[in-house]
Amino acid sequence: MFNNYSKKIKKAYDKISEADNIVVGVGSGLSAAGGVNYADEKFFKEHYPQYAKLGYHNVSEVMGVFWTFLNKDNACKYWGFWSHHINEVRYKTPALKPYISLYNILKDKNYYIISTNVDYQLEKAGFKQEKIFEPQGQYSQFQCIVPCSNDVYYNEKYIKSMIKNKVDDYTISSDDIPYCPKCGEFLIQNLRCDNKFVEGENYKNYNKYKEFLKDSVDKNTVFLELGVGYNTPTIIRFPFEQYCHVYPNSTLIRMNLNQASIPEGINNGISIDNDLNQSLKDMLDLI
Repeated sequence: MFNNYSKKIKKAYDKISEADNIVVGVGSGLSAAGGVNYADEKFFKEHYPQYAKLGYHNVSEVMGVFWTFLNKDNACKYWGFWSHHINEVRYKTPALKPYISLYNILKDKNYYIISTNVDYQLEKAGFKQEKIFEPQGQYSQFQCIVPCSNDVYYNEKYIKSMIKNKVDDYTISSDDIPYCPKCGEFLIQNLRCDNKFVEGENYKNYNKYKEFLKDSVDKNTVFLELGVGYNTPTIIRFPFEQYCHVYPNSTLIRMNLNQASIPEGINNGISIDNDLNQSLKDMLDLI
């Protein structure tokens, strides 16, 4: 089995090295492989101990409670959680090892990235924003809850103030509740969760991504998929499969723990079902 794994890593590395274009798809599994796993109880107890005391077991459980239910009665506790979470994941967490390995593998290649992650890990690892399309939003941005405009607002100063002035572990000061500077309604996190999501800033690279796909049609193209499961498969997973059906010189490299299977009909496919952190390290060691 080890030999088979090693052969797959070598084959994937060779395909990446020989490719004219590399289309990279990044999902939450890549961050999870680096330790930021929303389903992991150990991670939760270490970074969210106050919520573990309330009987919650992981980040996803608490996110479900505070996902889209902001109102005047719960605003201080709503932001008690979200300020802590955004601060932990966006502002406190450094570049994770899988992202650093990925950057070092791709830094001299011709690539474009689409990512459903909102944690800024790609940028922290060294990837340039102009080479990344992030259609799901960013933890570093707020938008109007209405929304009254397509504007987004960089939120570090808001988050740091909420953390500094917390009333207790679960509650921010009412003075730190963020409001839209244009209409006075609540500001909320700029994440795709309903039809009120402001796409503007996040879609600034959409045309660049589409042009890269167009340019890749007849070239030796690798679709490199990392940590993408079935939460939002219509954004990366299914389109990558469709592209590999119609791009004559394409290869699909699907790397994920437990969800790396490749459907029939894709002849040039490499499935690597293994810990992503280790797999990318092993690939980097081949350079």
